[in-house]
Amino acid sequence: IRRPPRSTPSNSSAASDVYKRQYFEAAEHFKKVINYQPQYKEKAGEWMFKGNKDYNLGKYEKAIGGLLLTIILDVNNVEAHKKLINSFIKLARLNDLKKVYQDLIKEYPDNQILTTTLPQYFYIKGIDSKKAKDYIGALGSFEIVRILKGNYKDVANLIKICQKEVEKIEKARKGKENYTKGEKLFKPGHYNEAREAIQTAIKYDKSYKKKASQWTQQGKSLLDKGKYEQAKESFKIAIILDFNQAEAHKALVNLYIDAENLNEFKQLYGQYKKGHPKSSILTTILPKFLYDKGSTYK
Repeated sequence: IRRPPRSTPSNSSAASDVYKRQYFEAAEHFKKVINYQPQYKEKAGEWMFKGNKDYNLGKYEKAIGGLLLTIILDVNNVEAHKKLINSFIKLARLNDLKKVYQDLIKEYPDNQILTTTLPQYFYIKGIDSKKAKDYIGALGSFEIVRILKGNYKDVANLIKICQKEVEKIEKARKGKENYTKGEKLFKPGHYNEAREAIQTAIKYDKSYKKKASQWTQQGKSLLDKGKYEQAKESFKIAIILDFNQAEAHKALVNLYIDAENLNEFKQLYGQYKKGHPKSSILTTILPKFLYDKGSTYK
């Protein structure tokens, strides 16, 4: 006869973990609880009600707790599985999704829900998501099929395709995030930080280089208003976005000459020359421009 340990895990301590959103800890508690007190499996319906309610309200983070514990108590609850997996996918928490189902498949290697029903459901769902260009959702679905070792030969290739698309989406997101950050930092005069953010944006998404002419025009507009420092910084950002913005270079050089700030000019264009030694801007266009102005270019 198996005897319970001196300190038997309690249902209340597991519930406490859920409310703290420590779901994996709660799951471990529940496993121990039902190991010694199997009658608690009857609580699956209560947790399903809670998880389902949060899921339907779009509270996916909260829903995970109720749905995960439902499955711990009743591994054959197909609806709980589907909604738990969808919650992880909605939150883009694919690593947590993998962890949960890798553990489940180890514990229940012959369970038909895990080996047949779910792989079939999520394979079809993945195909539909991919057609709708929901690549994050498709990737999550195909990952589940792979984890559960569903018998679909093209899953590995579908995962690769979706991963590439998800990477593109992520790069576009980071590009937009940093470009917007740069615009916001520029307005109150945080120019160094603004330039750094813009440089980061084009590392992720080179399409922002097309914004160079907008920054050049903005610089000219600021010049007309007598806002010379802001204009100078606007031209610098135009050059970061597109080094071949000749108008931005000419306007920037004019500002340095008019301000008789040749030391800063030499320092900045010395850096430009290191980064773009063969640029026609530096080897031809600016020397001619400066020569015509009667200045000396070094």
